[in-house]
Amino acid sequence: MNVDNHFEKLMGPYAYGGPIISGNFKTCVDDFWVTEQLGFEPCGEGEHVYCYIEKQSVNTEQVASRLAIHASVPRKQVNYAGLKDKQGITKQWFSVHMPGKVTPDFSEINGDNIKVLLQKRHLKKLQRGVLTGNQFQVRLRNINGDISLLEQRLKVLKQGFPNYFGAQRFGYQGQNLEKAKGLFFENKNGIVLLTLLTLLNSSILVFTIRSTSSTFTVLLYLPSMGFTIKSWILFINTASHIQQILPC
Repeated sequence: MNVDNHFEKLMGPYAYGGPIISGNFKTCVDDFWVTEQLGFEPCGEGEHVYCYIEKQSVNTEQVASRLAIHASVPRKQVNYAGLKDKQGITKQWFSVHMPGKVTPDFSEINGDNIKVLLQKRHLKKLQRGVLTGNQFQVRLRNINGDISLLEQRLKVLKQGFPNYFGAQRFGYQGQNLEKAKGLFFENKNGIVLLTLLTLLNSSILVFTIRSTSSTFTVLLYLPSMGFTIKSWILFINTASHIQQILPC
């Protein structure tokens, strides 16, 4: 999978130098695995049915819709902690709000792309971001370069590294950022605000990389829907400055 030049500009400088090997990423669906770490176990009772699902070649929203249809509930009653990649094999939790209803057998939706591994009731719905992390397993094919240098680099990365956002947040060729510029004063569309906040986070990473050679303080800029117009104007000015400091 090629990263286009527009994105390399948005991603900013490398912390420890450029790539030392090259290879093919996500050549096959089983080259990329993600396992969600929930951090707690459903208790076995309550209004919400938790489903632990393995999926491939479908996105999180498509699975949520399938669950809602099978449970005969509105789509808004199905929740998940976070979006997972479509191109890969991913495992994640969903919750379905079913107060006073008989628990259906969600394994009946199993097919080539979706497999329900476990279902269990719980007292609370699954909130966005309520997880301890994600475990990744990545396979690179057709590797070119010195593997020993890669092993050395991986040891250095344990100290910490900048985690830039890419196409998943900025959109193809940065289209979400362009939408953010055009729609900023018209409404508070969630993806628009998130894109601008992502750009600010990238600028912080760039500044940190250029200010220190060994340690990184990753600052998370959390979105707030209660900012005043004056605050957002200041934010746009900041975003314009960010574009100037990012490499061409």
